[in-house]
Amino acid sequence: MHMSSRSIIIGLTILLVVGFAVLVTLYPRANLPLVRRDDTAWVEKARKDARAIFPEAAQERKTFPMVMRLSDRICVDLRSTAADGAGSYLACYEARTGKKVEEHSMGGF
Repeated sequence: MHMSSRSIIIGLTILLVVGFAVLVTLYPRANLPLVRRDDTAWVEKARKDARAIFPEAAQERKTFPMVMRLSDRICVDLRSTAADGAGSYLACYEARTGKKVEEHSMGGF
């Protein structure tokens, strides 16, 4: 069997369109922050505290939260992007009481 060049072009075009559709669908999901369900309340609390310092920026911009569980506290680092190593806003709360014990804001939020 001999396939014509037209059939090959149509097949490759369909393959390209399907590949592009898969990429467009999966890429945003791959860049979502990974936050455990039991950490979402801590992230929301940190976002609320960040709004007190940065009223406009915290509401307009999406943040990439990083949750760190220590023995006595839970810290939430709200970064402007996943690759932002310096972070933008850091809040630490006592694990038992939920009281804020530490807060740092780093420029560019």
